[in-house]
Amino acid sequence: MWRRVNSVLSQEELNALRKEADALQEIEAPNFENGCVLETLNDAKINVDDDTWRVDAETYFAQRKVNYIYDSSILQTLACFAAEDLCASSQIWLFNEQYVVKPAQSAINFRWHRDRDEQCSWNPELLQEKPAYLSCWIPLDDCDEYNGCLETESGPIHCQAGDLILLDADCWHRSGPNLSMYPRRVFYVQFSAQPILVHSHPLRLAIGFQTSLLTSYLKQVELGHIEKNDYDSMLSASWEAMHHSENNNWRKVNPIYRRIFALAALSKVDNYEISAQEKIKVLDLALMMSDGTHRSALISAIKKIEIHFSVHKKSLPSQINIASANEKVISRTASNNKIALCNSAPSVHTFATHYFNPRIPVRIRFGITSWPALKKWSDLNYLIAVAGHRIVPIERGDHYLDPNFDEELMPLSDFIHNFICKNNPNAYLAQHALFDQIPQLRNDLGLPDYCCALSDLNDDDQTQYSPRLNAWFGPAGTKSPLHHDRYHNLFVQIFGSKYIRLYSPDQTSKLYPRNDIHAVSSQVANIDHVDQKKFPLFHQAQYQDCILEPGDMLYIPPGTWHYIESHSVSFSVSYWWL
Repeated sequence: MWRRVNSVLSQEELNALRKEADALQEIEAPNFENGCVLETLNDAKINVDDDTWRVDAETYFAQRKVNYIYDSSILQTLACFAAEDLCASSQIWLFNEQYVVKPAQSAINFRWHRDRDEQCSWNPELLQEKPAYLSCWIPLDDCDEYNGCLETESGPIHCQAGDLILLDADCWHRSGPNLSMYPRRVFYVQFSAQPILVHSHPLRLAIGFQTSLLTSYLKQVELGHIEKNDYDSMLSASWEAMHHSENNNWRKVNPIYRRIFALAALSKVDNYEISAQEKIKVLDLALMMSDGTHRSALISAIKKIEIHFSVHKKSLPSQINIASANEKVISRTASNNKIALCNSAPSVHTFATHYFNPRIPVRIRFGITSWPALKKWSDLNYLIAVAGHRIVPIERGDHYLDPNFDEELMPLSDFIHNFICKNNPNAYLAQHALFDQIPQLRNDLGLPDYCCALSDLNDDDQTQYSPRLNAWFGPAGTKSPLHHDRYHNLFVQIFGSKYIRLYSPDQTSKLYPRNDIHAVSSQVANIDHVDQKKFPLFHQAQYQDCILEPGDMLYIPPGTWHYIESHSVSFSVSYWWL
């Protein structure tokens, strides 16, 4: 009649739902009269004579009052779990969606009821037909009796934010008052095994979701009944699904595929007789591909392998370090258009007043002098000892806009030996979440106060939020083409030096943004060879630049265009936050 699945949603998905629930509360406060229900659709946008919004996902999302759910992947995730209980073979239909928010310190109780009696009462004929459908109850806050958790005939259901409670349409349930100081927020979604129609029209919604492959694998993983021969097929199928040609936007990849890949990887290394290096490769791929739900389990599995098995690590000669690897050095000089400079780390108040709030870039000298990475990482043998056996994605080609651009997976030690020490500029460990993958390296870094104390997120998000860290490691000559990001960015130089050029957002019309999937990038891929006929305004654009040295931080505001080029073997870390 009901079951629970723990931690179904990622933190990003959970925060998106919280934002949407809070925005809907601003539009209409939940109360006894509206049953604490916050409807997602904007009635003013709906054409009552056209059912397209009821059956087409894209049209449906366009009718929403607000939309912090960036696409339908959250609903796809829920559909896969619901399909198991509805015994749907290949497709399932979204029937209804809403938020249920009990205000803080409210005495509102929900009586004992069954969802079939509520929804089907919209049309009495359906009470006789009893169409098969299921409710997904997803708490956005931890729930117990104190704030009005769900209760069935078997008792109250204590659950964590992001868990999933699946309720059969005939399951009796209720919830008590919210006595806490905060709203109790729930995302409530219903799916049907077949479209629920009245006179050939959907009763509410009938938006289809494909589920066959996902549901089959989910069932195996959840029950722990994975046949030995299924590990590789699950890894292969989920890998292909994640890299399908339609998924040119990584954010739109269904997180279920990522979780299946992670779970299949964990099962394979536990049950397959393969080498320690091969096990670590499988787990590293899962860390890179997954959405974070199983990150702790993957990291723990790698630690166990590293402790109990010897992993081949090819060291460099002891005298080899960054200085001796820097035989090739690029020497682009900075102009007189200097970026604002602080010769020591300013207070958070000074940083906010003079740079963060007015969105002014600033270079901060000697901002990270106490970080262990400054001394440790310039010894390439240290990086090899800690992470040389770990698999990392390496960009191949001049840059990501290069027609010959590709990515290659390899051990970090191979990258250091074959590209860093040989100064091959056509290889770059770029924009990779290396420190989520290898926490030991994360321990060598600090956390700048600026990106924690200054954020556009509300207090609720702040409790769950930490900056997103990316690694940028490569030989002299690596480039990041002219582009902009939506994040605040503290770009930290660990070793080596980089030339950085910045254009403010008001110069955008002269920078010729692309109109493809790289819309945040300029059409001018090479700033030294600009087609004057094609881009006549480019050289009129005003810019500032600098050479970033070890120990420096550079604040790059959202929307600020930037071009980056390594002068030498270089390691940088970017801290992104909203």
